Amino acid sequence: MSWPWIIVLAVGAYGFKLLGVSAGSALRRWESLTRLLPVALFTGLIVVLTFDGGQTITFDARLAGIAAGGIVAWRRGPFAVVIAVAMLVTAGVRALSG
Repeated sequence: MSWPWIIVLAVGAYGFKLLGVSAGSALRRWESLTRLLPVALFTGLIVVLTFDGGQTITFDARLAGIAAGGIVAWRRGPFAVVIAVAMLVTAGVRALSG
């Protein structure tokens, strides 16, 4: 890597740090909205996996995983745990059924 690129990257990194410090109060307003992002993602996952093309409702191992993940989310578990539980229950139901 040449010196001009190193200087450009160093100035860019410093600029991003300066932007973060100066925009701190403005970004705090978005903090409450970003807490809702996992809920929106999980809801989208439920809709996509439950409704097959908008015509039929699919009842299979995926529904069991979604239900288990929903219970963990309802109990205010971390988003990573919600996804892990949903995956494990889905895999377990598929292993037991076939």
